[in-house]
Amino acid sequence: MKSRLWKRLVMANMLVILTALLILGAVQSQLVHRYLFSTREFELKGLAREMEDVLADYLAGNDPPDMAESLLGALDRLGDARLRVVNLDGRIALSSHRPHRGRHLDAAEAAILGEVGAGKTITYQPLDAQSEERMLSVAHPISDDGRVIGALLVSAPVGSIQAAASEMTRLILVAAFAALVASAGLGFLLSRQVARPLMTMAEVASEMAIGRFVRSVPVTSDDELGVLARALNDLSRNLSDTLGSLKEEKQKFETTVASMREGVLGVESGGRIFLVNDAARQMLSLDTSAVGESFRTSGLPEVLVALIDRVRSGEVPGEVRIDLGPTRIYRVWGDPIQFEKRTGFSGVVILIQDISHAERLEWMRRNFVADASHELRAPLTVITGFLEALSDGTVSRSDHPRYIRIVREEVERLNRLVQGLLDLNRYESGHFELQWADVDSLRLLQSVFDRMTPLAHAQGIQFEIVRPSDPPKLRADRDRLEQVLGNLVENAIRYTPAGGRVELGVQSEADNVIFWVGDNGLGIAPDLLPHIWDRFFKADRSRRRDHPGSGIGLSIVRHIVTAHGGQVRVESSPGEGSLFEVRLPR
Repeated sequence: MKSRLWKRLVMANMLVILTALLILGAVQSQLVHRYLFSTREFELKGLAREMEDVLADYLAGNDPPDMAESLLGALDRLGDARLRVVNLDGRIALSSHRPHRGRHLDAAEAAILGEVGAGKTITYQPLDAQSEERMLSVAHPISDDGRVIGALLVSAPVGSIQAAASEMTRLILVAAFAALVASAGLGFLLSRQVARPLMTMAEVASEMAIGRFVRSVPVTSDDELGVLARALNDLSRNLSDTLGSLKEEKQKFETTVASMREGVLGVESGGRIFLVNDAARQMLSLDTSAVGESFRTSGLPEVLVALIDRVRSGEVPGEVRIDLGPTRIYRVWGDPIQFEKRTGFSGVVILIQDISHAERLEWMRRNFVADASHELRAPLTVITGFLEALSDGTVSRSDHPRYIRIVREEVERLNRLVQGLLDLNRYESGHFELQWADVDSLRLLQSVFDRMTPLAHAQGIQFEIVRPSDPPKLRADRDRLEQVLGNLVENAIRYTPAGGRVELGVQSEADNVIFWVGDNGLGIAPDLLPHIWDRFFKADRSRRRDHPGSGIGLSIVRHIVTAHGGQVRVESSPGEGSLFEVRLPR
């Protein structure tokens, strides 16, 4: 493009100039030709008029023929013209060439004598019989006392006139060629001057087309090119600002959609998927190639395909529920996408909310209510029954201590349950503070051992402390840690059959202190391990009457350990037992 533009401008200028010069040359050539012929004709007519009186005397017999003929010969040599005096009958009376005297005119020239005899001057171009040369001739009447008595024929060769016209034409062509060369040089300079800013503008426009707006066009004049350059620079700045704003808004939109916990799925009016965020891709197990595919063939659940069809048909379906398993339960909304000042359907947007956790919490809440009701009802029933027996006097006085002991145990059981619920509420709401102090790990283990040994003996469980050679110390809330270890030991005892073994120990590792509780009891199924830390969860629902826990002990453990900046983990196999580890910083 750079090498063609100025050439095209030069060629266009030269073509215009050449066309103008050719037309002008042709017109001038014709004008010169006509001018030369008219001038020669005028000269011949003037010569004929000047000779009319002299030749009239000759024809009237007043002058001798020799003098007239000598005069004609002199005029022939001086004016390069052939002169002949002709009678009205066509006979040549005198001639600048004596051999022609006495001859008659040929038929073509004799035919014009009738008009000359009427007093008209006739111009014609006969062909000379001897030289076969075209002649420019003027036939002028010779009058005497108002009567035409003859004619003067003045002839000049046309070749001399044409030679002069050709020379003039040649000069015109030479001038035209010189003008063309000069115009080409000037056109080259002017075209380069005009083309250079245009080529710069074209380069800037090409860069704008691919999104580059770093160059600007130099403004070197105030003419139309300067106005165009300023307009292009303004356009570049405006496009850069607009595209920057659009890019920023697009990034905001994409970042917002990508960071949403809810899944977002967009379907065009033609049925192709144009938007899938990461949350929707994970929820629906879609491939990265889903964008651009039809929603019918992309592997979407049938209930979701049906929802999209209903929205596309103009229905208002509300919300639907998609159940893909116990841990994949979703609530889905579908809405049409419409644009302002446009009518009809243009797309569908799907919002997917993961309600698996909420459903699980609701399930656990319902189970907790049932468990709490059962746990509360059992001791209350016992307490009510024993108190009625004591008040009715149906129990002998010797059994009163045993009945009172049972009532006290059930009250303590109720108290532990209520206290656990209160503690869990404080931990989950964050309304508690740790009382930091130096803690001797071995004394802490001994305290837990002493408190839990009666429960272990009552269940027929062998309970032991694995004492380290160098018991570590740490900064922690001693009472909270004793609660953590007590809950873990209590769970281990409850879920270990009679004759089993439970161990409690501590060890050092780098900057951490690790407490552990192990047993060889029932164990926990792998699919249940991720949920044991949830409140109200019980790993063994079938043995709830034999193991009357509330399902909140491990949730409390997790909250306390997390508040200490530590971690709690478990390893377990069904039928082989479990190992809980509490890792705390020193």
